[in-house]
Amino acid sequence: MESLIYQGSHFDPHIDRTLNVFAETADYIKQVEWTQTDIDRAIIATASDYQKTVRPGQASTDALTHYLTGQTRETIEERYAQLRRATPKAVKRALLETLEANNDKASICVIASREKLETENQKMAQSLHIENVFE
Repeated sequence: MESLIYQGSHFDPHIDRTLNVFAETADYIKQVEWTQTDIDRAIIATASDYQKTVRPGQASTDALTHYLTGQTRETIEERYAQLRRATPKAVKRALLETLEANNDKASICVIASREKLETENQKMAQSLHIENVFE
């Protein structure tokens, strides 16, 4: 199973600061102590992906997505069972493994005015490559 973690911000006035926060996510995870209540709340928020009313249009989209990605009813049910068994220690381990194993593969995309990007680049240790994408 492939894991995907993404972080984003919208209309962000502090690009450099936000990218630093994203870069320090693994350090934060190492320091934070989650309780089982914290994990249970996250499970409840996420469980809606598994326990939802599906309308016909969405059902066909879901069926196609599951088919194309090789997800069977059994694999979906197993993921839901794993989600329900999550513990703070297991969540922390999985997050750190995913972040650390893929840190060198991470992509960054910032869309803003050229002026804003050039200003932020002056603050950053590693500058962003600036390209016009809306021409």
